[in-house]
Amino acid sequence: MIKKIIFIIFLIIFLFNFYTCELLKPSKFGSIKGTVFHINTDVPISGVVVKCDDISTTTSSDGKYVLEDVEIGSKTLKANKSDYEDYKQTIKIKENETLTLDIELTTSILGTNISGIITDIDFNLPVVNAKVTIAGQDDYTDATGHYQLTNIPQGTREIYVIRVS
Repeated sequence: MIKKIIFIIFLIIFLFNFYTCELLKPSKFGSIKGTVFHINTDVPISGVVVKCDDISTTTSSDGKYVLEDVEIGSKTLKANKSDYEDYKQTIKIKENETLTLDIELTTSILGTNISGIITDIDFNLPVVNAKVTIAGQDDYTDATGHYQLTNIPQGTREIYVIRVS
């Protein structure tokens, strides 16, 4: 009988030590870094909240972010900012590794419409059939020199005008 009691006590102590050792084992971590860009312009976006589990950060002025001490395993990475579509991707974090992941965001609102009239500087007459290009979109001026481009992404843009003979 005493042998059974001693055996049970040792078994309880063994199981308790095994269980507490498993609980106290340090978790394994990795990290994530990258840059958030606008999908159409490749311009970095600042102020984007990037989140994985309970760890979050905000992108810097050059669109960069770093998330450290992310537990290993399959995770969902999210990024969001006002006026942009939410981003969500399943990723895999590996122990002691840094996953580099650049994120491209799309504006959630339609771009700006731009229109105008192209005139000759010397005679102030409309320039007919001039090619106007903004953010990769083209239009040609009509008989009155008028052009119109729609849904131009937000931001600073250069306008190119080429006179077509």
